[in-house]
Amino acid sequence: MISFFLFAAMTSSEALSVILNTPGAVSAEKYEEASRVILSEAAAGKRVQQYVAALTVCDKKLAKSYLEQSRPVIRVMAENRGNPLAWYLLSMEDNNFHYLEKAASAGNVQALNAMGSAKLQRSSREKDKEKAEALKNEAFKLFKSAAMKLDTNALVNVGVCCMSGIGCRVNKELAFECFKNAAKKGHPEAMMSLSACYSRGDGVAPDSSLALYWSMKAKASRGDKSAARWLEKSK
Repeated sequence: MISFFLFAAMTSSEALSVILNTPGAVSAEKYEEASRVILSEAAAGKRVQQYVAALTVCDKKLAKSYLEQSRPVIRVMAENRGNPLAWYLLSMEDNNFHYLEKAASAGNVQALNAMGSAKLQRSSREKDKEKAEALKNEAFKLFKSAAMKLDTNALVNVGVCCMSGIGCRVNKELAFECFKNAAKKGHPEAMMSLSACYSRGDGVAPDSSLALYWSMKAKASRGDKSAARWLEKSK
């Protein structure tokens, strides 16, 4: 008998995670699917999805309506219940670092990554070498905290830090493992980094075949049809 359930539909929580991460963290196809899920649930009146849609994927007119409907609910979730996601969403709308800190302190992975990135940016502008190094160390710890929750963006961030010794000692083997784990979860940027590792022999024995495979895999995930055909033929 033919099964009509070969592929599970994306869940609401999965869709939220995809949309709140950068578009480059997933394939174009997966991002589009997540957008459809969020917009459908927002249209059905789900307040969190309305708020997320307003901040990310819907037009300005609809965004204004969704924000008016959902903002009071999100504020209650944050201020009365201490919800980490709610604090992060409020930080997105208001560009409020205090809200971002609250979300990160409560363990929200998007906030942890954002805080880490912010500290790295500050370190690049800091003239005092000791203060700059301290900021890099703090950034690495934040990325590591998010990576412990198996967030793919965080795995890539930890990999980049370990490869170059940003806030930590150089550890190319660990960088390779981070890129590999994120790549296997479908992160296109991790795929390109993994390809580079195999090409240069960073943290792993050089392998031109695997370097090519992961490069094509990354391109295919971004919608490159010729790369997708190459992968199909290479099976």
